[in-house]
Amino acid sequence: MSDADKILAFLEEHWPKINKNEADLEKYFPAKRSNAEIETQRDLQKDIKHLLADIHDESLDDQSRSREMTVSRTMARFASLLAVLSFKADEQTRHNLAMQDKVVRLTWGLFWLTIAICFVAAVQTFLLISEYYAGKAP
Repeated sequence: MSDADKILAFLEEHWPKINKNEADLEKYFPAKRSNAEIETQRDLQKDIKHLLADIHDESLDDQSRSREMTVSRTMARFASLLAVLSFKADEQTRHNLAMQDKVVRLTWGLFWLTIAICFVAAVQTFLLISEYYAGKAP
């Protein structure tokens, strides 16, 4: 049996499972979507270590479900982990940008303080020189 024949046999056997009729879809998709939203909210509340443990737990094949389901559940948990890591990275980036903004403001403050000190030093130098030459005058 060639690969094309195997694929055709697989599709003929599983086609009704892949393509449900519209009556079944109307019942299936709203419940599927609400379950997915609930799972998403739960996963986003978990910390990274817990999600990593969930990934390992999902990937362990306990023979109670098909391998495809094991892989898809593992991938869903991994996507949750990536989302949580993304949110953490975004939070850290915002924190770093706020710190960088403070450093820039402090740098400008030091610049203007340096300008003020240079002005005071110039005035004192001018007064010292003028006093020196005033004492030498006949």
